[in-house]
Amino acid sequence: MSLERLARLGGWRLALRLAEALRGADRVELERIAAALAPPEEDEEDDVEERVRVPGFEAWEHGEAALWASTDEERGRWLDRALDAFDAIARHPIDPGNDEGPMWAIAHLLDEPRLRRALAIADRMEGAGWTYDLGGTRAALTARLAALGHVDEALSRVPGIGGTDPFAPHWRAEAWGGVLGAMLAADPTVLADQLWARISDPLERDEAFRYRVLDAVLHACPEAPSAAAVRSWLAFADGLPPRLRQLSVQHVAEQWPEALPTETWVAVCEGLPEPVDALLDLAGAVPRPRPLLEAALRLLGDTPPADALPALAEHRAALTTDELRPAWVAWLASLGDDDGARVVLDVDGVEELVLTLEGPEAALAAMRTVLPP
Repeated sequence: MSLERLARLGGWRLALRLAEALRGADRVELERIAAALAPPEEDEEDDVEERVRVPGFEAWEHGEAALWASTDEERGRWLDRALDAFDAIARHPIDPGNDEGPMWAIAHLLDEPRLRRALAIADRMEGAGWTYDLGGTRAALTARLAALGHVDEALSRVPGIGGTDPFAPHWRAEAWGGVLGAMLAADPTVLADQLWARISDPLERDEAFRYRVLDAVLHACPEAPSAAAVRSWLAFADGLPPRLRQLSVQHVAEQWPEALPTETWVAVCEGLPEPVDALLDLAGAVPRPRPLLEAALRLLGDTPPADALPALAEHRAALTTDELRPAWVAWLASLGDDDGARVVLDVDGVEELVLTLEGPEAALAAMRTVLPP
């Protein structure tokens, strides 16, 4: 019954996925089942409504074009257009509703002359009603200033970000992390406590603030620093409460997996409040995932919880059918009649699991039961 419930929940989409994984007569029948179960197609009405162009939004559009530019010359042209457009609306705030502030998305692309211009534009925006958006702008521009080598100037700018705005602590944390991350990228041997000593903020002992700074450091320093530096940030994370420590260590591990041996990461993950989650997340980021997967399977035991299946499914190519089966059986048994199709379809490679663990014949038989009489 569990497999039949899976077929019923997955419906025509599952039938189509199964068909695409098979050949011959089974594929033909599953395609027929998918067609029979699929809802009727609705006629698409002609879209006669013209797109209304809001003056000022071209600033963000030019910035997006810069992000996708294929050459430095083309990117430079779009950046200049974006800065011109932001300058034009500096005293007339608008909100596209989908970014962290004016020039935030393009800050990391700016060379020094363009960055200086962007900072001047941000100064003109001050007091014009951009509210919290301007905190994101200043955080991104300040981090870029540090990345271009002006660390002391960047450090001096951070305390003034956001003023009394409720979002100010968030943006200052982003800025501090961006600056420290740039310093770490420039000197991969510097340790966490040495970097943290450069921070002067009323919230520097606040646990959530410290977590956000660490997260921003990771974004600003994508290349792994020295092993000693990575260990120092893991020690920094140890001072956070359990949930934030879990998230911080996982982020450090996923950002800099090559910095430490896989066996070391296994030990680090096993010391977390939720070790299985950390092990399975990190397994997708390392070249040798097997030690991490074996540790996760050992902790899961012979009767893993149903919610372990989606994470294990992402690593199905590195696991045997015997290793996958206990979680698969538990997950199948957990499916309820009221579950939505997404519960099934969001499991990565669910059609492969059905065919591998249940077999094509059983899969086809289960899909047949869903057909209307």
